[in-house]
Amino acid sequence: MVKDSSAILLIRDDDLGGILTEFKGKEILTSELLTFKDDTPIKVKPEPKDLFIMLYTSGSTGLPKGVMLEHGNIYAFTKFHRNIQHIDQNSRCSAYASYGFDADMMDIYPTITSGATLYVIPDELRLNLVELGKYFEDNKITHSFITTQVGRQFASEIKCSSLKYFAVGGEKLVPMNPPEGYKFFNIYGPTEGTVYCTMQLVDKLYYRIPIGKALPTYKVYVLDKNKKRLPIYCNGELYISGPQVARGYLNREKEHKEAFLTNTFTKEKGFERLYKTGDIVRLLEDGTIDFIGRKDGQVKIRGFRIELSEVEGVIREFPGIKDATIKDFTDPSGVKYIVAYIVSDKKINVDELNAFIASKKPPYMVPAYTMQIDKIPLNQNQKVNKRALPEVQIKAEEVVPPSNDNEQAVFDILKDILGHDQFGVTSDIFNVGLTSVSSIRLTILLSKKFNKTVENEDLKKHPTIRELVDFLCEKQEEKTYELREEYPISKTQEGVFVECAAKKDSTTYNIPFLFKLDKRIDLKKLKDALIKALDNHPYLKTTLKMNEDGEILAVRKNTESVVSIIKGDIDKNSLIRPFKLIGSPLYRIEIYEGKDNYLFLDFHHIICD
Repeated sequence: MVKDSSAILLIRDDDLGGILTEFKGKEILTSELLTFKDDTPIKVKPEPKDLFIMLYTSGSTGLPKGVMLEHGNIYAFTKFHRNIQHIDQNSRCSAYASYGFDADMMDIYPTITSGATLYVIPDELRLNLVELGKYFEDNKITHSFITTQVGRQFASEIKCSSLKYFAVGGEKLVPMNPPEGYKFFNIYGPTEGTVYCTMQLVDKLYYRIPIGKALPTYKVYVLDKNKKRLPIYCNGELYISGPQVARGYLNREKEHKEAFLTNTFTKEKGFERLYKTGDIVRLLEDGTIDFIGRKDGQVKIRGFRIELSEVEGVIREFPGIKDATIKDFTDPSGVKYIVAYIVSDKKINVDELNAFIASKKPPYMVPAYTMQIDKIPLNQNQKVNKRALPEVQIKAEEVVPPSNDNEQAVFDILKDILGHDQFGVTSDIFNVGLTSVSSIRLTILLSKKFNKTVENEDLKKHPTIRELVDFLCEKQEEKTYELREEYPISKTQEGVFVECAAKKDSTTYNIPFLFKLDKRIDLKKLKDALIKALDNHPYLKTTLKMNEDGEILAVRKNTESVVSIIKGDIDKNSLIRPFKLIGSPLYRIEIYEGKDNYLFLDFHHIICD
């Protein structure tokens, strides 16, 4: 970093000599600083395009990059931040972030340009949250920012009556109840965007805490791989534009050109440049941004892409867990697995924790190993230092290959469904990635391959390939059932019938659906498709009859399916009508062809129970 920046001056503590041996410029000791006279006049007033500061990114994906921020960038940010958080001469702001972290600029510059008071947090208090809370109370701190991992714990566990505004950022914030007594913000922004560019007031318990809407000084875009804008709810990469976007990277021409682009979406002044964040997000209906994860940070486990913070969020809900983080590893065979690191005052039963996770998430999101440690290691910016987490050695499960044609056939079917082959014939098919949805496809393919009816319950009873093959190949006695003209109805159906008979005009037990159709839909083809659907579900054609003893029976019908095309505009107020329970169909399927086209379906509860 010193070589890259061509630094000519190094300021260091007295006892830190000899570390940067390649530096040949002038050194100044911190002990000498107070002896210097501040008598050099400022010769030139800086312009907005002049370089203000250069901050180096963490370098998690390679060599650190020097991000060049200009005076105009920090001015635009400072002006907005002061206004949104109402910082004035009466405010008392904490300086928690380290000096090499861009959030430090949020602590310092809005504060001193407002005439407010800045309190630099002593090192010994930074991770002692109880004492930090007392420090805030004693000094009547009104504004503070703390990185997500530590800030979340502070907001969850420490009461502070002096705070008015409290923000966290730097990592994904997992769901939590908002603290009482002050406004709590989740902020997001890369260093290249000058501190932050979106913010979300955490005012309730969110299933997923979004990162909020773009600041008024920003425009944000969610784009696909071809840099085309995506609609709401579609995952894409976040691009940002505005006066806070940095000048670029120093001495990194390739990375600079890839990340800093021309904004083709607007010609508005101040938004000429576009920064590619590398973060995957999606837009919600109101313009709020839901953060999914880093483009280069999603992990694929057993063929499924997962976001590690989702697992972390569930673990934090387990009783007794004070802190948690997740890291992925790769075993010698190339198979990825995840490890949970937890902090608790008591010994956590890992089996109970895994069962808790499995009750809320699919099996592939249950950590392969859980390690209880004293505390989560943090770097100098108070973010989780995943490089400092201990690695665990997990004994790989023995993978037994198929031993015959039938096992190979089931293996190939399952491999196609799961999208990977990291399992054997003795592996639990649900633990290797089979879900409730994909198990439906598996039952169909197995039924076709082995000419035998396979149901979901069969998969649960025989959850390995070897057990499935034994089940599929065993000979079973054929069962035959007498075909009847009439069948008894269930007690529930009887109860519904009695209530409907007492209230003949009631539509309480109607189950209606109304769909507005695209004009391009061929209504004749739609009718034919609906008739085929009815023909393949003959129970829908059931009618009721009363025998001589007054019993209500279900009559098996193989009559022609009825689907009507009705010309003219629809009257929605008259669509839902009572059914005649005895002797008549208990369904209606109507297609309306008019100014707008509609499909109306209505079924009586008796044939849907």
